[in-house]
Amino acid sequence: MSLKIPRPVDPSLHPLVTGNYRLATPAIEAFYELVTRCLRYRIMGALIYGPSRVGKTRAIEYVLLLLARQYPKITTYHAQCEHKPRHAEGPFFATLLEAVGDHAPNAGTSSAKRSRLSLRIREAAARSGSNAVLMFLDEAQRFNENEYEWLVLGARCIRRRCPNRMARHRPTRGCFDTTLRRCSMACRAIDLAGP
Repeated sequence: MSLKIPRPVDPSLHPLVTGNYRLATPAIEAFYELVTRCLRYRIMGALIYGPSRVGKTRAIEYVLLLLARQYPKITTYHAQCEHKPRHAEGPFFATLLEAVGDHAPNAGTSSAKRSRLSLRIREAAARSGSNAVLMFLDEAQRFNENEYEWLVLGARCIRRRCPNRMARHRPTRGCFDTTLRRCSMACRAIDLAGP
């Protein structure tokens, strides 16, 4: 008689062996709390920063998993900002269209891409029934001033057409100005590297 107990999962597929697992650190938990606080108080943006290689991208992935479990109706996107030798509006909106799952992110003019992005995000929010959309822009330091302005312009375009827009929101003392002259997003910052 064999005492070998059948395993429900092949040991070679175990998350510790494959490296495919996420653990919440205190910094990631603080990041998640920041995101939920932004949702609760309808804060329009947040800045998360830290030195290279501390796990900001993994933290975003972990927070996306938690948000899907805790807030299943909220639409979330994760865009990886690319370094471009030449910054132009068309490629910028193509990157965001790719993040929202557009079938042809590079098709059309810059204006058409901006409109399509707004439409895709509003459709996703309407389907989910929450009118809340979170977009994580990883490596956003690669944006130049124009791209930040296009981002703010896109957010305004979406809010204008959204039936339950957050028109009462006003910038607070937490607003940041990083190479931008004006920023309409209320922001809070958290350092993922810790103290």
